[in-house]
Amino acid sequence: RRSADYPGDYVEPNNEENGRMAAEYLHSQGHKSVAVLTTEPDYSASVRRIAAFEARARELGLKVASILGRATPGISYLEIAPINEEVERLVRRLKSSRPNATGVYVPVDHFAGAFFRALRKVGITHGKDVEAILGNYNPIIYHNLEHHPAVIDINLRTLVRKVVDHLIWRIE
Repeated sequence: RRSADYPGDYVEPNNEENGRMAAEYLHSQGHKSVAVLTTEPDYSASVRRIAAFEARARELGLKVASILGRATPGISYLEIAPINEEVERLVRRLKSSRPNATGVYVPVDHFAGAFFRALRKVGITHGKDVEAILGNYNPIIYHNLEHHPAVIDINLRTLVRKVVDHLIWRIE
């Protein structure tokens, strides 16, 4: 399901738990000020992850900033790649956030490479100035990063297998 008003079948990970886990991880690492940053704030998984992250971070006493890209109704990152300028704009907002966020939750990983390049471009060093946690693990993307940030593995291979099994069940 890719919209709240479509009642059809869907298979997806527990997005709320994903957001909560990210907040708990950053809290356990000693961060006091955190941010959630994404280019796709209206993507269904992002909406749930962002809300859960923000709520849990506040429960833990963390200061929370939301650094969200422009909503693109009717268009999904599955159809278009995020523009580098958008990622750079979000990272500049991260850099100017007060208080400075030292922990960042990136709920989806499709723009992770552009995110880490943009950090470097504005003089932010991952692992020193800021620590990021990604909301899903995609080996194709992850192995192309210059370093390995913390990541929540939603077990994409199993998830896709369950989607196919569900489709076959529906067809039968």
